Amino acid sequence: AGVPLALDDFNKIAKRVPLIGNFKPYGDYHMKDLDAIGGLSVVLKELLKAGILHGHCKTVSGKTWNEILADAPSLPKDQKTIILSKKQPNADKNIQDVISPVNTPFAPPLRHIVVLHGSLAPEGAVIKISGREVPYHKGPARVFDDEKHAWDAVLQGKI
Repeated sequence: AGVPLALDDFNKIAKRVPLIGNFKPYGDYHMKDLDAIGGLSVVLKELLKAGILHGHCKTVSGKTWNEILADAPSLPKDQKTIILSKKQPNADKNIQDVISPVNTPFAPPLRHIVVLHGSLAPEGAVIKISGREVPYHKGPARVFDDEKHAWDAVLQGKI
C-alpha cells in the first residue's frame, strides 16, 4: 500500500489504544463470539467514539470511517449487552464481556502490544501480551528460529 510503518509506530499506537477485546489465548472468547454481538463494526465504532479511529479518513472503499460506521451497531449506553455466554448458561442473565468500552478496558494502553529490542531481537520484534504483566528478565536465554525447533529442544531435554 506504500504506507511506511516502522516498529516504533507500534509503540505510538499502543500508547493510545487500550485492550478492549476479551479473546483467546488469554481471554475467554473466540472471534465467532464477536460476530454474535455485531462483529468488527462494534469495535471500530467504539474506537471511533473514543477518538482513536479518525472518522474523517477515507478507506479503500472511498468512504470515510464516519460514513461506514454511521449505521453500525454499538455497545449500549449502559455498556452491557445480553448474549449467550459460556460462563453463564442462562442466556437472559448474561452480561456481554466480549468487548469492553474504551473507558473501562480489560487492560490500559501499553499492556497488550510491546516492541522488543536487544540481543533477543536485534532488528526488533512486536509481541502481543494480552494485558498480562510482563516480568523483566536479565540473564541467559535460548533463541530458536521457529516453534518446531524450540519444541524439539524441550522434548529432547535440552531446555
